Amino acid sequence: GPGAHAFDGRARRWNAAHLDAYAAALAAGSLPPGGHEPIDDAVAAAETIVLALRTDDGVAADEIDAGPFGPTITWALDEGLASRDSDDRVRLTTRGRLLSNEVFTRLI
Repeated sequence: GPGAHAFDGRARRWNAAHLDAYAAALAAGSLPPGGHEPIDDAVAAAETIVLALRTDDGVAADEIDAGPFGPTITWALDEGLASRDSDDRVRLTTRGRLLSNEVFTRLI
């Protein structure tokens, strides 16, 4: 729909948010207006972590402990924005979901 975004691991795509332009394009049998951009490996890795943290499953701790995301995840754990559960997965807390953009900005 209007304003929708997609990420397939290699590229980010989006639809323009303006409803009238979206509807007009569909009525004309065209793709809705929007854009796309290729993503490099570092950004793709960050996007994968961000998308995982947006789910109830979170992300396996071993995927983020060592590497470029470790310091941000440690910060999020220290601030109560994330938790490491007994199944060794990192998930956003309720507070972390409310402030998730702060976490995600630091990951990207």
